[in-house]
Amino acid sequence: MTYPYFIPALAAAMLMAAGGEASADDAVRGQGLYKTMCMSCHSIDYSGVGPAHKGEFGRKIGSAAGYSYSPA
Repeated sequence: MTYPYFIPALAAAMLMAAGGEASADDAVRGQGLYKTMCMSCHSIDYSGVGPAHKGEFGRKIGSAAGYSYSPA
């Protein structure tokens, strides 16, 4: 399953927020990081060990149903 619509946008948004300029290499690196670090617990479309990332924007932090969150 691939997520070309999400990964490059996330990588670009993170870089822009950090004050840098995004490049195609940054998007590829972001996709690789997501696959190796995030996908073991998270999915774009469904909740598993961690809550789904789809619908994350606009959702209150720590509010996905069915998960316990730390006070942090």
